[in-house]
Amino acid sequence: GCFACVTKIQNHFNAMIRIRNLHILMDGLKWSFLVFVGIFLIFLVTFYLYQSSNTFQEPLQRQQAQSYWPFHPLVNKITYRERCSGRGDWHKLFEEFEERQAKFLETGSGKAIVWRCSKLCGGLGDRIRGIITSFTLALVTQRAFFVDLQNKSDLLEWVNIAHPNLTLQYDKERFEKGKPSITIEKMVHFPLLYNERFRMTNLEKRMGDIHVFLTNIPLQTYILRNRFYEKEIRKLGLDKINYVDIPGCFMNYLLKPKGQLAKDILDDMESRKDLFTVGLQIRLGGEDGKWGAVSVNIPKENVNYFWDCAKVYEQENQAGNKKNKWFLSTDSTSFSKSVRGLFGDKILENGEKGEIIHIDYVREGELAKRGTYRTLLDFFTLATSDRLVISRSNFGELATLVNFRGAFVYPQPCLIGHETTDLSQWESQPNGYLPPNMPEASRIWNTICHEAVSFCPLQNTSTRL
Repeated sequence: GCFACVTKIQNHFNAMIRIRNLHILMDGLKWSFLVFVGIFLIFLVTFYLYQSSNTFQEPLQRQQAQSYWPFHPLVNKITYRERCSGRGDWHKLFEEFEERQAKFLETGSGKAIVWRCSKLCGGLGDRIRGIITSFTLALVTQRAFFVDLQNKSDLLEWVNIAHPNLTLQYDKERFEKGKPSITIEKMVHFPLLYNERFRMTNLEKRMGDIHVFLTNIPLQTYILRNRFYEKEIRKLGLDKINYVDIPGCFMNYLLKPKGQLAKDILDDMESRKDLFTVGLQIRLGGEDGKWGAVSVNIPKENVNYFWDCAKVYEQENQAGNKKNKWFLSTDSTSFSKSVRGLFGDKILENGEKGEIIHIDYVREGELAKRGTYRTLLDFFTLATSDRLVISRSNFGELATLVNFRGAFVYPQPCLIGHETTDLSQWESQPNGYLPPNMPEASRIWNTICHEAVSFCPLQNTSTRL
């Protein structure tokens, strides 16, 4: 009986222990659940706050990132990144500039390079050359950069410089209020010894706080080989970018079509998507042959070479289903009329968009406005053509470099942009100046030319003006 009693007591005791353990287990599960719920709530709150902050930051980040890219239809992004990625993280080049620019705008003071166009600045190509040179100088000397267009038919109505939320227009009243030291340098010719100063001297020593540069000369090659700024040039990765690609990299960043111009470019590209377009830029010097540098104007008896070159390019489309068209950009209204009469609807033009002018000679009024617009549209139409045959001019050469494409160039003829030269040879020369066998034209214009007579036969053609 006692054994049964003890067993009964033991069983009761064990049952109490099991109940107690169950309570402990339940309490543990309860607290574990509460801890889990607490952690989950903390995660939700943190995630919400993170998303909320990103809601405000994302538009700015997206907008900033977009500013580094070119106007998207003009050049393939992959091509742009490959040509302009000097140090891999290529957009850092422009990011650091924009931070410096923003700081200058916030304080209204500091050091800056100002590219100024007052009266005779040259045509569109000359102006873009001057902007590229001045921007290169600003990057290398770690300065802000501004454009001071004093021409009433200025370009800023249809083109953003960099992007709309970063002011690059010079405000003379504001920026000169604190009486900074100002130096003005005018350079519209290109004597080689003068150019060498940009490679051989400490540029900072001859520039004031604000250095106003009136130039239309491609000096970026000299600036980017200046030994006094070698450290900064390497830091920016500019030493890794082929010199031939520098204009394209900077043009696509600095010059972005907007408004009606952007719309017309897109509409034009859409209308030509099923065409094989050869862009012809034929510079005659206006109606009387006196516009611009007369020495590079095309004699009318030689324009037939352009048709030959265009036909060579058309051979690339023989196996394609696209229809061949020629887009004509010229500075002579009468010549344009003659070409249309000769080739009919094979010729494409932007005639309905404005008149043919030279923007340095027609500077005021409705004609200047319409003519400037036509000039810009012609430039970007050339840039988006499938192939190019151009005159020796900044306008045509820069149009080829927007899209990093090559072109036949009269009168050499030569190809630009198709091949590169080993630029490491430059420093091995007596003057650290040119690789062996580089043509004299390249010495002046920083254009890598390779004779291509076999690609573009110069022969009498049956189609003559």
